[in-house]
Amino acid sequence: MKKLAALILALLLLASCGAKEEQFPGQNYVSFPLEEVFTVNVSDDARQYVRCAITLELQDETLVADLTAKQHRINGYITDAISMRTTAQVRDPNEKAVILTEIVAGINREFNTESVMKAYFTEFTTVRQ
Repeated sequence: MKKLAALILALLLLASCGAKEEQFPGQNYVSFPLEEVFTVNVSDDARQYVRCAITLELQDETLVADLTAKQHRINGYITDAISMRTTAQVRDPNEKAVILTEIVAGINREFNTESVMKAYFTEFTTVRQ
């Protein structure tokens, strides 16, 4: 029973860390949730905006410190990728996938790496004021 409690405690501690390794078939990726929840206006309506949270999937932990220190650059890619879209586009599931692909490509280009494998919306809401 003590071993089970220790295991549960260890898992909770790992889950609370910013970056953690997750097992995928054939790959070990590091999950890197971005600290900020983004609120970005869309291009066709000043009263319509997107509120979203994003998690990056990294090939390994080598980029974590650099991404953390320079998260403002990542924020810029996210804001640009969303703000150039219309309301209809940000509601389209296919367009959301394009936005995430653009964010990954921009971050990899900015940090001169191919270590950012994928990005996921962990929260995504369109809101009209």
